[in-house]
Amino acid sequence: MTVRQRQWLGAFFFALMFVHFGVNAYVAGLSLAELRGSSDGWGAKLLPDGRAEIAEVDPNGPATVLRPGDEFVSINGKTLKDDPEIRAYNRRVPAGTRYTMVVRRQGQLHEFALTTVPHPLSRRLIPVADTLVQLLFLLTGLIVFVLKPADRQVWLLALLLGTFTGLFN
Repeated sequence: MTVRQRQWLGAFFFALMFVHFGVNAYVAGLSLAELRGSSDGWGAKLLPDGRAEIAEVDPNGPATVLRPGDEFVSINGKTLKDDPEIRAYNRRVPAGTRYTMVVRRQGQLHEFALTTVPHPLSRRLIPVADTLVQLLFLLTGLIVFVLKPADRQVWLLALLLGTFTGLFN
């Protein structure tokens, strides 16, 4: 392969990898945008019969009184029939909002007073850090490629560094 062909192939490769990086950065931005509102420390899944069940509880979150398997009944008196999006209540309210949640556990109704909290810092930092690491590998590979495009070993190193962006998704 001639140096000219290697340059064209490298340019095409890095163009593809920058498009890949752009898509990953866009998705990371979307995940950060979803962090509006607050965190309530639990998640519920919708069952086929129309009921909702607590599927996950953050052990460090504000809702440690809930247990996976509890049946969701209501928040502040609103049920799933009243508001189909009630499971995402935390996205609508700021941190520090108090609410009352009713769940059914082993056939008995339990009422809990809960409070939303700000999203953990790690939920904001991880997408940013992943994007920066991708950019670091991609730019390092591109710089190595531009500095010595005629050297085959350097060309392979540049391609290797450029492909590392595909590892972070």
